[in-house]
Amino acid sequence: MAVLVGLPIMAGAVAAVLWSAATPSDEVLTRQMLGETTQAKVDWHGAAIMQLPGLSGGTAQTANGSIEARTMTEVEAILRTVLPPGDAVHPQRTFAVEMVAGAAEVQSSGVERDSTAAEIAGMVRLTRGRLPDHPGEVALSAAVARTLDVVATDVVDLYVLEPSNGPARRGEKATVVVTGVVESIEGAGVLMPVGTSPLVDDPRVTSWLVTGPEPVTWDDVQGFNAAGFTVVSWDVVRNPPLDSDVPMIAELGVMTTSQSRATIGIVGAAVVFGLFEIILLIGPAFAVGARRNERMLALVASVGGDRATLRRVVLAGGLVIGFGASLVAVAVGIVLSVLTVAVVRRVQPLALAGDVLPVPALVMIVAAGTAIAVVAAWLPARGAARTDVAAVLAGRRGEARPRRRVPVVGVILLVSGIALALAGAVTRSPVLVVAGVTGMLVGVVASSGGIVTLVSRAAPWLGPAGRFAVRDAARQRSRTAPAIAAVIAAIAGLVAAASFAESKDARDLSIRSAVVAEGVVVVTQPAPAVEAGSVEQEGDPRQTVTDVLEAMLPVTAVHEVRTAAYDPAGLTEQDAASAAAHELYLWVSTAQDPAQVCPAWREGVEQTEELWAAAAQDSRCFGAQDSTTPISFGDSGSSQVIVDDGTVLEATGLPGAATAAQALRDGLVVVSDASHVWPDGAARVEVELMDFQSSGEPSPTTVVLPAVHVDLPRYQYGVVLPPQVLGELGLISVPVGYVGVTDRMPTEAEEAAAQTALTVIEPEAAVFVERGFDPTDTQFLMAVLVAIALVVGLVATAIVMTLAAAETRPDMATLGAVGAAPRTRRRIASAQAGLVTGIGTVLGAGIGVAFAWVLVLTRRHEYSQITTGWSLHVPWIQVLAITIGVPVCASLGAYLLTRSQLPITARLSS
Repeated sequence: MAVLVGLPIMAGAVAAVLWSAATPSDEVLTRQMLGETTQAKVDWHGAAIMQLPGLSGGTAQTANGSIEARTMTEVEAILRTVLPPGDAVHPQRTFAVEMVAGAAEVQSSGVERDSTAAEIAGMVRLTRGRLPDHPGEVALSAAVARTLDVVATDVVDLYVLEPSNGPARRGEKATVVVTGVVESIEGAGVLMPVGTSPLVDDPRVTSWLVTGPEPVTWDDVQGFNAAGFTVVSWDVVRNPPLDSDVPMIAELGVMTTSQSRATIGIVGAAVVFGLFEIILLIGPAFAVGARRNERMLALVASVGGDRATLRRVVLAGGLVIGFGASLVAVAVGIVLSVLTVAVVRRVQPLALAGDVLPVPALVMIVAAGTAIAVVAAWLPARGAARTDVAAVLAGRRGEARPRRRVPVVGVILLVSGIALALAGAVTRSPVLVVAGVTGMLVGVVASSGGIVTLVSRAAPWLGPAGRFAVRDAARQRSRTAPAIAAVIAAIAGLVAAASFAESKDARDLSIRSAVVAEGVVVVTQPAPAVEAGSVEQEGDPRQTVTDVLEAMLPVTAVHEVRTAAYDPAGLTEQDAASAAAHELYLWVSTAQDPAQVCPAWREGVEQTEELWAAAAQDSRCFGAQDSTTPISFGDSGSSQVIVDDGTVLEATGLPGAATAAQALRDGLVVVSDASHVWPDGAARVEVELMDFQSSGEPSPTTVVLPAVHVDLPRYQYGVVLPPQVLGELGLISVPVGYVGVTDRMPTEAEEAAAQTALTVIEPEAAVFVERGFDPTDTQFLMAVLVAIALVVGLVATAIVMTLAAAETRPDMATLGAVGAAPRTRRRIASAQAGLVTGIGTVLGAGIGVAFAWVLVLTRRHEYSQITTGWSLHVPWIQVLAITIGVPVCASLGAYLLTRSQLPITARLSS
């Protein structure tokens, strides 16, 4: 019993300690970022802003704030006006870098600062070598040094990656010397001295470390916010302000933490389900203990102990076992967690950075373990209190007569629990979901005894072994019911997990938006810089890419993919400057026909429950289904809108691609959403340039073009433009990749070889072969769940069979005395095992499917608008394997492990 109680408690303790280590407090994170002597870290935002205190908060731009492009000199002048008197600042630049040493390469973030300055020298801890103090020197984190396989004095190549919201672009190569290895650099991998980066006059990648005698208080932070800075301050972390003093909370009503009601319902239901499962798995062990102590309890009753006393004796045993086992389990869990953290930190020093033992959580786990043991002992205690004392002292069975109303109440609880849980899922009510799941579990356990009685009525039609097993189970319900409940709990949890995983896989498959058919090869690359002058890359890489693909992969044709981009010749001076800084972005879309707009989404409409209830029945309000894609074309240098004359679409092999290709050849715009083709057969194509260095509002241009709807994946093919409309839209096209048609599915080795060869000529290109949706992880999970179900079912059966074997020895002796064959005992044991696991697996599978249905509905109705793609999918093969496999294995195991020789036992006369 102690082991059964301790195992889940130990797992809970390990999870609590590791979670605490994986989610360190703001103080721990601030110490990693600032050390002990730095007062604060300040970052430039560019406009007045509000922020939450601490590191885990968010930010919100003020209503009158507008982001302005400023030089480093201007930003530092603003910074000095809000700096506390007597404090100083030390600039620190953080940017992406790529390190190459031989064949090894790693991308990380780099920090550039004067690490030799006394005020900030203690921010890093040197483990080997020395800190860099001249340009051309770097120190590496332990993880980066290990990846590159370098030590102090080794030489590596360093590339500074230019900042961009699109794919990073390599700067010029610099050869640097590794001077040392440090423990941590604020999560970065490279520490460099001032002067290493070419991005000197760029406040976007610069932070300022505030040092000096004056702390940066919350009032100071608000002054920084008004000037356009965000701040991490030691003083604010140690002395957090009241919510009423935080404008972002007081004015905007922003909550520091929030979870959707659906998430709360799912978590609550899972917790309740898990606790019930633990209780029901432990229950048979306490039932066995109570039956073994039956005579002792009868003696207590014979000297005046009432039913309450007998219940307290059994419950006290559960209390002692639960508390002792929980204490030991938590201690073992702490030791295992500490060892795990130590091993992980050797590989990644910043991982599992929390260093505070979650004592309150561990105390709650001990209390929970104790409570679980007491609750698990309650049913055996109740049964022990109703034992026939005279029969037990006389050597006969003291089984109390079962109450007929219990199964009826159980069925009512089961049905009402399912109804409540489903209603809670649809209405997004966590209380109803948790109450329904609780009623469902209590109901099925309470009705299991009645189901055993019902099954026993089939005894006349069974053979001798089956007849004995069902009648014995019906007579000894205090022994049979806990074992069935344990099997129900185990199977229900596993079937629910398997069904939910299968449903999630089906949903992931339904929203997966492949850009090409299976077997087609895709090569993606960043769009060339779109600036004044040529937009084409130097040379013509098409023939080179084609050569690589044809040499490495079974391709029969290669086609260049192009996307729409702004025309540099038509840019204003401000737009051209933003384009040079990679801060100008193009957005091309189509407007929805106003008649097809959901009434609940229209501007100025009051959002009410009645409105959303009506919207749930309106097809216009179903919205575009969520979509994911393994790969896509286009980046910040262009848009993701493909420009094609039909060649690329046809090569993709997608359903509907041939129709789309013909439409493009006819000069029609192709859209994947029918509501974006207006009644006049045209689409309203909107072209918008977004300048992130300008405070002005973008003004989109709308052009009416003939269009056709083709059902294509919306993620990549929401809008496809024919080349002949680009001039009217003021756009050009740029190359962003290639599509290769194959005559067979390329192997993974061929794909890897092509990637290696292509990287040599185009370092930022990526090769991808569409292989379809791969539920490998779920299939592995299913296999694991089936194995666990088998083990748990056999363990629960073993517990009850151990007790049954002891209690049926006199019956077996009687059978032997009247001439029963030796194998009769094995047949009876096999039938008893099959009965317990058979009933348990069938009921458990049903409850598991119902619980999975509740979880799926909760996800489907997580928001006011129905989340598309969620529907119940049951892995019937795995469920059938569990439902048949567990009873068969249990029966076979009982048959093989039971001695065939019938005992000869003297029976006490009554």
